[in-house]
Amino acid sequence: MKDIFDFLAAKHDLVAAITAVAALFVSAVSIVLAIFNMTTQRTHNRKSLMPIAHVRLGDYENRIFVRLHNDGIGPMVISRVTVSKPGSKAKKQASLIAFMPDLPAGILWTTSVADLAGWALAADKDITLLMLEGDPADAKFVSARQSIRQALSELKIEVKYHDIYGTRMPRAVRDLQWFAGNVDVGGMVRRRADA
Repeated sequence: MKDIFDFLAAKHDLVAAITAVAALFVSAVSIVLAIFNMTTQRTHNRKSLMPIAHVRLGDYENRIFVRLHNDGIGPMVISRVTVSKPGSKAKKQASLIAFMPDLPAGILWTTSVADLAGWALAADKDITLLMLEGDPADAKFVSARQSIRQALSELKIEVKYHDIYGTRMPRAVRDLQWFAGNVDVGGMVRRRADA
C-alpha cells in the first residue's frame, strides 16, 4: 500500500491530469444524459396532452343529434369542420345546418352550430353540432325527424384539428350513412334488419 502512495506522491502532476480528464468525461456524459432526459420528457408531455376527435351520432324517439367529442386527454383546437354531400355537386359547408331541410311550423332546432373554426374542446367534452328534440307523439316532429334522418344520411363530416402545441392531428372523418339504417315503427326508432 505504501508503494501506491509513494507512486501517487511522485507522479502528482500525472494524477492531477488524469483526475481532470475523468471529471471532464463525467461532466460531458452528465450533459448528454440531461439533454436526452429533457427531450424524452418534452415528447412525453406532448403525447400526454393529445386530443382525439370523434363524431358521435344519436337517433332516439325524442331527439336526433350529431356531436363532436374529444376522446383524448388533452385540449383539442378545431381548425376546420367540413360537411359535404358525396356524389353531389353541392358546395362543401362549415356546418350541418346548411344541408338540413326546412322544419315544419312549430318545430325548432334545439342546437345548431354554424362554424367551429378556432373553438377549443377540453378532454372528454363534446360540442353538439346539430340537435332536434321533440315529442315522439307529435306527428310533425316525427315527420321532421324522418326528413332530417334522410338528409343526414347523405352527408359526410370531416374535422381538422390540432393540439395546444400546434401539432396537426389525424383528421376525424365520419360518413353519416348510419342514419339511413334507422326507421320509425309506431313512433319508435328501430334499426333496419338489412342496415
